Amino acid sequence: RPLGDARIHAAVNCASVGCPPLWRSAFTAEGLNSQLDRVSRAWVASNAVVVKDGEVKLNQIFDWYGDDFIAKYGPKADLPGVDGKQEAALNFIIAYANDELAATLAEDVGLDQLTNDAEVLEARHREQRALGERWP
Repeated sequence: RPLGDARIHAAVNCASVGCPPLWRSAFTAEGLNSQLDRVSRAWVASNAVVVKDGEVKLNQIFDWYGDDFIAKYGPKADLPGVDGKQEAALNFIIAYANDELAATLAEDVGLDQLTNDAEVLEARHREQRALGERWP
């Protein structure tokens, strides 16, 4: 079941706390590419990755559907201790991250899988709501 574009995982998902934020509008043929870019940036900003105390943790979606990310996003380098799915996930995240997160991730190579721990992810959502951040 190849999807052809890994960004679809940022757009079509299960709508649980551990999933990417839901897009608030209908996707359109003429705007699809920019819409997929936008939801990918929103996902990366919300819960695609957590960086804390020098440790990088990836959303479980990258493990479950990692093969969908490999064709476009990696592996590009042989990072020690990082498998192909993880490297592709890291490259995807860097592509859609803000400059600060991208620089931080480019320096870190220790990746672990982030479980869909509702408590951890809900804490991140509460933090974003407190800062007035909105989903796309």
